[in-house]
Amino acid sequence: MAEDEFDNFMERVTEVENLVKMLRCSDQKASDRAGRRAELLLRARQTSAKAQDDLLEGEGCAKPHPTLSCRDRTVINYKAFQQMGESRDPQEMSKEAFMAQVEKDAKIRAKDRQDRKQRSAQLKAKANEAFRQKKFEKALDFYNKAIDETRDSALLYENRALTLLHLELFQRVIDDCERALSLNDKSLKALLYKAKALFLINQEGNSEECLFEALQKYPQHHNLIQDYKKSWMNGKES
Repeated sequence: MAEDEFDNFMERVTEVENLVKMLRCSDQKASDRAGRRAELLLRARQTSAKAQDDLLEGEGCAKPHPTLSCRDRTVINYKAFQQMGESRDPQEMSKEAFMAQVEKDAKIRAKDRQDRKQRSAQLKAKANEAFRQKKFEKALDFYNKAIDETRDSALLYENRALTLLHLELFQRVIDDCERALSLNDKSLKALLYKAKALFLINQEGNSEECLFEALQKYPQHHNLIQDYKKSWMNGKES
């Protein structure tokens, strides 16, 4: 292996090591980013294998059976080395072991994400029903659990913010609205709920800024925004 090839290989190994660590970390966003990166690496690996097959076919060489994956060819090559009485390069084995782990973890993460989304949807439905019944404490509990399962849903933060408004927990309303806006900067509900919460803690200037931003983003909803503002200024329930 040439020196530059070795350096490139070690860089890839380091990247894979870091990905494996991030896939297992408790930070969901970091773990999801690592999962997406791992999937890109796997696709690149599969594309490279296909290119090699195409090259072999173009040179008149026998192409591997179409049902064999990259992993299948690796097994065949390993057996060939054994038959030749030669040991494999331990660095190459390390790379393949890491890639196999990345592939395994990516599948586990994908299944876990799907399961969490399903649990979150079920909890959100229960929260919505409790909210309709004006059982706001119960609704809050279900929204908390739903968000624990899926932390990247602007809608969940919007719904919880409205629940917190009814419970008069205004600073928490503002926090949830800011989270919702970080996920969806065009969230009209988050802007309006935040504006109301700011008004109710006597931050009228900041409240007006939120309303102005809402009007800038949604001029077609001018009347709705103004009516919502009047409802809390007149002491009406949202």
